[in-house]
Amino acid sequence: MNNSWLLNLSTLQHGGSLQVAISLIEELKNHPNKLILLLSKPLQENLSPEILQNFNHHLIHPSPARSKQSREKIIFLISELSPAFIFTLFGPAYIKTSIPHLMGIGDGWVTHADKLAFSSLSLLEKIQMHLLCAYKKHYFKQATHWITEANISKQGAVKKFKISPEKITVIPNEISVFYKNYLNQEPQLISISSSQPLNFFVFCSAYPHKNLKILIPTVLYLLEKNILNIRFHLTLPEQNKIYQKLSSQIKKNRLENYFINHGPIKSPDSPALYQNMDALLFPTLLETYSVTPLEAMAMGIPALISDIPAHRDLFTEDLVSFFNPLDPENIAHQIITLIENPEAAFQKQKNAKRWLKKIMSETAPRTQAFLNLINQIFEKKD
Repeated sequence: MNNSWLLNLSTLQHGGSLQVAISLIEELKNHPNKLILLLSKPLQENLSPEILQNFNHHLIHPSPARSKQSREKIIFLISELSPAFIFTLFGPAYIKTSIPHLMGIGDGWVTHADKLAFSSLSLLEKIQMHLLCAYKKHYFKQATHWITEANISKQGAVKKFKISPEKITVIPNEISVFYKNYLNQEPQLISISSSQPLNFFVFCSAYPHKNLKILIPTVLYLLEKNILNIRFHLTLPEQNKIYQKLSSQIKKNRLENYFINHGPIKSPDSPALYQNMDALLFPTLLETYSVTPLEAMAMGIPALISDIPAHRDLFTEDLVSFFNPLDPENIAHQIITLIENPEAAFQKQKNAKRWLKKIMSETAPRTQAFLNLINQIFEKKD
């Protein structure tokens, strides 16, 4: 059997999927089998030449989701390189091939989006999203085995794609290598000071379902309650429409002093930014298994996160603080509770750190889980 395999990362443009891919490539650089990488342009820009020199790699640009030429290039490379199999980290791959194909399903819109998630979209956006999901569903089904990060997406894929549950393996998300050095550091009690602002990290990409518009009424409510010494830190590209709309609302309400945008942050640089934060604020309406709360736990800061099914499946109230992501007063009350009772938050910080270390010790590292599954699939095939 040909010992080369193709790792397809050509569809990854931004967000958590890039972080997962960067971490995976870092851990596979010494893998004995011959790996062929198909890279998106944003991913290639986030990888150092030192890492890339370990691989036979090809740039696929623009994304095959939008480019027939890119899809044809992938088909050509598969034909020329004849890999034993294809592993698309986050599908769909937007191709059909007879070669065995392992595909990751990470798009919650396709598998388990609910009314809450769709409430973030306009009527036109809802129509567009339903059409996009139908398009993606067609290509998601073009594989021989699938991976999801959580049971909520596996259950959705079984129902919507009519896939046998035995063909879907759940491999949980995990923190990247850049955070693992912080696991053994003890959490610190938040220092509430009248002279120093309380810094909340809103660490996410610019998607409608990230629900960033809720920040404006949340801050306005906090100001009404005389909570003035607060800062919300964003990581959004300034040219992005969602950021521009949010920025316009910030200026309209004269809230410039309460928001700081750092722009997109590369994975190796994110722990340093976390170290300057007092808590994570994560008002998302749709997730599968976001690594962001795990990162906050690894860095030892409190996690204030939205009360959605994906989060309830993973976390308990002794680890995080839940809020209604559509209710700015409820979000604000969680922030006020943190300020008024940092000792209770500190207990959750300690619980979360212990829990994270425990689950990491009990489960195989994600890369090893991928490799184990690949071996398992081929053993069955042989």
